[in-house]
Parts: sequence; structure tokens; C-alpha cells
Amino acid sequence: MEKFPGILGSKKEKEKNEGQEFEYGKKAGRLLRMMVVGLLVSISPMKEKSAMAAENMKGLDWENGAATMKEMVFSEKNEVGSNFARFKSGGGIWFEEKIGSVSRTSISIKEDIESLNSGLFDKVCRSHTHPNIPDDLKVENGQLEKSSLPPSLSDLLSGMGIEIGSRDGLNRDIQIENAVFDKQGVWYYHPATKDDLSKSSASNEIERNDLVAQNFHSALDNFLGSISEEAKEELFNKVVSEDDYMKMISESEKKELSNNEYKAFQTNVIKKKATVGTGVDRIVKMNFGLTGFEEEINSICKIVDLVESYSDEINPDLATSYKDLVQETLTEAVNFQKVYDDFVKKSQISELTDEDRQKVEDAYLSLDYMVRFVTYSELKNESACEGAHLE
Repeated sequence: MEKFPGILGSKKEKEKNEGQEFEYGKKAGRLLRMMVVGLLVSISPMKEKSAMAAENMKGLDWENGAATMKEMVFSEKNEVGSNFARFKSGGGIWFEEKIGSVSRTSISIKEDIESLNSGLFDKVCRSHTHPNIPDDLKVENGQLEKSSLPPSLSDLLSGMGIEIGSRDGLNRDIQIENAVFDKQGVWYYHPATKDDLSKSSASNEIERNDLVAQNFHSALDNFLGSISEEAKEELFNKVVSEDDYMKMISESEKKELSNNEYKAFQTNVIKKKATVGTGVDRIVKMNFGLTGFEEEINSICKIVDLVESYSDEINPDLATSYKDLVQETLTEAVNFQKVYDDFVKKSQISELTDEDRQKVEDAYLSLDYMVRFVTYSELKNESACEGAHLE
């Protein structure tokens, strides 16, 4: 489970991400950054490199490096991370491995950045091993040597953070893929692009949900732009509870901002409080526990009811449709956790089927993440770091 490497990038950095149409970011503001800081504080630091590494990865080609990563899944008790860089002309090389702890590792592009930005490469595969099953997912009398552990929520956060942040200085024309090596094969993963989502079986449902969200937020924008300052102040005070840290921020901002700027601040807070967020928002919140995420979903629905009671712009049918959509994200989060846990437990006691793996991949897609599993025998028949994709 990979260590999250850094705070999300600025708006300016996001705008540089030309051609990468990721479903992120417009709603990832101060709240998200503060939660990520909390996540960073909670993660233990990486240990020094172990002398037990099966082999130095540096300079190996894809096939030999992948075979070495597989070996280290079984021989190393700690997680191991390494970057693979694919040449534009084909093939590629692995960079030196880093040994982490039993449940964390850190894959830094920065350490290899000069070589990666040399103009020779078109893709980087940030890879690490999952040699251990968390204690709460171990099955009594299970066969741990046959277990499978897909990317964790912190792995997804790390991949998303690299992509929508500074990319650790990696040139924008170099594609980033992520990979987890477990005891049964390789899990490729990356934040879903619009192209990924359009090819999925749920593309029609995704489009309908996007339309509901767009209609609600458009109506909310119109409403907040039309009400009086007094009405907005009253609504803001009802939306932001006394013990909410936003209340403290509000008092500070009120002293520093002009009246117009403060009203804009209030507008943004109300909109944020009525928004469940994109994949990265939800993954951050889920990583802190489903109980807190459920509380937030219930709070959003109450705020939608409150706003609807103030507004002629937002009719009851639109409010109901939007609340259903918000509740669906909670259902998806609960389903993801159950599918993930059941999959890991089943892997210890019986053979996994293609249907089992497809169910896991679909659960990741509900969090705006593309994930694809490849067995080690299948990996030999694919090109270097082929990645997660839909045909």
C-alpha cells in the first residue's frame, strides 16, 4: 500500500495537464488539501533500504524486472517499489528499487527525474509489491501464499496525487501508469479518463448522473447569485454548524476580505457543502472510514433540502434526483469496501475466477479509477507495462 507522496497541485499546475481529461479537481479545494495533510501525518515514514532485496532492479528490462518483482512478493516481508520507464522505440528499463515497511512503500519519480525527462521515454510505470495481507482481512487457516491484494485506497490516492499535482516534475508528454505486484499477478491502475469512462458498460448511467449533477449545480449557482446578502448570510449560518472548522475560517476570512470577496467565499462554501465531490474527494474521505463518509452524505442531503426550501430555482424533483445521486455514492463506497474485502478473503481459501476479478475492477470504476488484473502467465504475452485499459 503505497505512501501518498505529496499535496495536490495548484490550479495552475492542473491547467498544464493538457490532453489528460481526468475526472478530478474542480471541487478539490481547501477541505481536500486539509484532509490529505491529515492522511500524510497518519502514515508512518518509510524504513531504510533492506539488505534482503532479491536483486538490484537497476537496468533490468521489463520481463526480467517483472520476474524480480514477483520474486520479491514472496521473498521480501516489506513492500518494494521501483519505476519502470518505457522507451519510445520499444522496450525499457527498471530503476533502482526502494524497500519500504510491511504495509507501505514510497515510489518517487523525483529521484529518477533527470533520466526520465531525457526525451527517451514515453511512459513510466510506478510499481510496488503487496506481499502481506492486513490482519483484519486474514482468513483462519487461509493460504497466504495464494492470496491476492489489489491496490488500496492509499495507492489510489498516491496515483491521483501524482497525476493531478506536480507529477514530481515529470514532463507532461510522458504517460504515467501504476502497478501492484501481488502473489497472483499484476494490478494496473490509473485515474479514469473520459475516454475510459465512455468505453465502460456504465457509460450511459455515468452520462445521466453527470446531467443530474450539472442541472442541480446550475440551478444552485443561479439561486446563490440572485438572493440578497442577508438571505445568503442566513443560509450560510445554517449550512455551516458552530463546531465546523469552516466557521473558524469564516470569521478569519471576514476580517481579511472585502464584502464582495467574502460573499463569494460564502457562495463557494455552500456549494462545497452540497457537493459529494469527484473520485479523489471520495477516496480521501473513504480512506478515513466509511462512518465519517456516511455522516457527510447525510449532511449533504439535509443541505440540499435546506437550499430547496429557500429556492424557487431548485424544484423538488431536481432536489430528489440529486439526493438519490449523492446517496448512490455512499452505496458505491460501501459496495467497494465489501467487494474488496470479500475478494481478498476468498483469494486465501479458493481459486479466483475472471468474474471475481471483473467485479473488483467494476468497483474501482465506481471511484473513477481504471484497474485491470493480469496473471503472471498473461503478463509474458503482453508488451511492457501495457496498463489498465478498455478495448
